[in-house]
Amino acid sequence: MWIFFAFNYLNADYKNYESLYNIMASGIKDIGIEKGFSLLISIVQMITLEFKYFHVVLATIFMIIIVMFINKFAEQRLFVLVLYSVFPFILETIQVRSALADCVMLYAFMVLLKVEEREKLKKNSIIYVIVVLIASQFHTSAIAYTLFMLIIFNEKVLEVIVGFGLGIELIALFFRNQLILLIAYIFPKGGVYISNGLWNTKLGTKMLFFIVVVGIPFVLKKLIYSEYYPQSRLIYKISLISALYYILFCIDVDFFRLYRNCFLYIYIGVSNCLHNMKNNKVKYLCYIILMICVFLVNYVFIAFDSRNIYNFMHYNTLWK
Repeated sequence: MWIFFAFNYLNADYKNYESLYNIMASGIKDIGIEKGFSLLISIVQMITLEFKYFHVVLATIFMIIIVMFINKFAEQRLFVLVLYSVFPFILETIQVRSALADCVMLYAFMVLLKVEEREKLKKNSIIYVIVVLIASQFHTSAIAYTLFMLIIFNEKVLEVIVGFGLGIELIALFFRNQLILLIAYIFPKGGVYISNGLWNTKLGTKMLFFIVVVGIPFVLKKLIYSEYYPQSRLIYKISLISALYYILFCIDVDFFRLYRNCFLYIYIGVSNCLHNMKNNKVKYLCYIILMICVFLVNYVFIAFDSRNIYNFMHYNTLWK
């Protein structure tokens, strides 16, 4: 995974990042991107690295953090890594600012566990918000993770909140254009994510997302919460909160980057739950269903355009 990330030299965003990097190297520091990412570029440029080596540095930082997080929390490390490599790893290698923000958010999710358990609630809530703000210095979309503070509520309350949110989404069907204008006004950079016609053409992908993010943990919670693995409740709550972003997702599929970080945590939680199941028939059936869903998500968001996979596999400095 590190080799494919570090030495890839052609994807949808590679040339843009290379251009930004070279502009900063020429002495222009205000290039209109987040301060955290600009600072990282400035630090690396102090040792006069070319962009391709900066890309290796980014990949190394990213993979170290991801592997450390998986090693710390996953009981089935290889299985989680395989799921993550299927989705959303390839997207992370393309959108590196978002990937770095996701790495910061992994620490925020560790803080979030303590918030949910109400241990030093006020202190950990403040720490969580601070970490989210730091993550937003690598990609502004990370600010949306403040919504996960809702984890302090129980499942029943969250189910009501999500139901209300999805009801708003249905109403928004009739006011799509006005909603797009409002979002573009509040978040000027948000216009880059908005394109016409996706409401109907991407309906299938939206429903697939909703099934994977909310459906699997819901079934898992009902199957094994009381008997095998109490933390399945926590996975379900995170999935419920993720579903609230479904409103933005229905405006444009590219808002999907807001959920990508959640997938790793859900993979870890679900695999830990399955690992502790005693009913092997149900366990293996769940494994199969999970793998099928993850590969379907990969197809919908990555493999449907064969260039995504081809660029990822083919354009690598180690074998060009």
